[in-house]
Amino acid sequence: MRMSGRPSGTNAHARPRVDFGLPEWHNRYAHMNSPRRAHIVIPADLLREIDAIVGPRGRSAFLLETAREEVRRRKLLRFLEADEPAWREEDHPELKQGSASWVRKLRSESEERVASASPRSRKRKRK
Repeated sequence: MRMSGRPSGTNAHARPRVDFGLPEWHNRYAHMNSPRRAHIVIPADLLREIDAIVGPRGRSAFLLETAREEVRRRKLLRFLEADEPAWREEDHPELKQGSASWVRKLRSESEERVASASPRSRKRKRK
């Protein structure tokens, strides 16, 4: 826990701001997306472990981050277990000739752009 100093000229009786080390995204997320309270029951031993990692003031941020990661993981698993293919050939006509051909084309286009942008190639064009 870090305390921010107050610049001179501020109210001497005002409480200093305390930074609990919570990620900045937590504050943005918690205040921008209409948070809702949820009462959950956590075993005492698990709560002690969470507090040992993030402290009692970091519980919400930790649980929020952990829940988001788990939701993302489960969605990915559901997607991977689905029977519907993730890839449709009609969505990728550039690969009709095969991926190796497409990659060669991209590389040659990139090399042409680099060659035309290099100072050496500009000098040759002026001569």
